[in-house]
Amino acid sequence: MSLAAEDIRFIREHLGEWLAEQSLGKLPAVYEIELRERILRVEEELKHQRELLKTILEQMDKRFGAVDKRFETLQNEMNWRFEGLTSRIDRLMMWSYATTLTVGGLVVIRTQAVCGLESKNRPPERRGQIDQAHAAAVQAPL
Repeated sequence: MSLAAEDIRFIREHLGEWLAEQSLGKLPAVYEIELRERILRVEEELKHQRELLKTILEQMDKRFGAVDKRFETLQNEMNWRFEGLTSRIDRLMMWSYATTLTVGGLVVIRTQAVCGLESKNRPPERRGQIDQAHAAAVQAPL
């Protein structure tokens, strides 16, 4: 169904009127002014929203900065505690090492003293037998 040239001309002539009637009886110029006012209000609201977003982002940056400082403080405190713990463990290790060497030295001295006294207290004929048995045990292959 194609439109005749006369129909197209009629539509063009009356289109503005029909649109004006659809906009609740307002003239096209009034409708255009109303649209511009609406656009200005929307732009102002968008500007306000942008400012709100900017302030919110600034507040978030401040909060993140405070959290970063707190984490840094906690990290420094943990480092200080670990250094203290490390020094305590080092002292314990030194004390343990010194105690082990001292006890080991005392055991060796006591063993030599006891063995030395035993060999002196043995009768002369037994001294040779024990010394030979000991030398054989030391020289025996494993």
